[in-house]
Parts: sequence; C-alpha cells; structure tokens
Amino acid sequence: MKLTKIERRRWRTLIANLRRLSTSPTVVKTIRLDYDGLIARHKTHYLIKVSSMLSFQQRCETLAHEWAHVLDNFERHCGDEDKQHSETWGVYYSACYRLALKEILA
Repeated sequence: MKLTKIERRRWRTLIANLRRLSTSPTVVKTIRLDYDGLIARHKTHYLIKVSSMLSFQQRCETLAHEWAHVLDNFERHCGDEDKQHSETWGVYYSACYRLALKEILA
C-alpha cells in the first residue's frame, strides 16, 4: 500500500523518534513481505523489515513492536517465544507504541 506524502513524513519522524530510545544502530526497510515484519541482528546493527503491503497505521504498529525487541536485547530471547514477549519487552513496547500512536493520530 503506497503511503501519502504526509504519511511518509510521519513514518520518517517515527523512525527518528524511535532511534532516540535506542543506543543500538537500527536500519528500517519497507519491502514487500508475506508477513507484517521481522527483525534480524547483524554484526553492526539491527535490521527491521516492515511489509509495504500494510496500511500506514499497521506499519507504525509493526515497527513499534519490532523496535521493542531491539530495546529488549532481541538476540537474548531469539527462539524462545515466551521470553520474546516478556514483561520487559512490554514496557519497551509501551514506550514505542506511544510514539507510534502520536504519528498515527497526528
């Protein structure tokens, strides 16, 4: 789904605001995916991929979800579904979602 000019500006603003929460270098790519989003750890950075098939609101929510994994030290919980969405992840997700909601409702 193609974003409007205003939505693209809000998307970039959200990424900039999320980067202020993290000390880990994080790259975000919006590409055609069969799923909403994913995160991968590389040697020098995290890579978050978000589906271009999603609406603006869905992209923001997916990005907040994945960014919370970055903040919660993703590789520590990789492969353990229960720990991936732990209480600490929930705290981080809350902070990320507030930033996303700010752009969604702008």
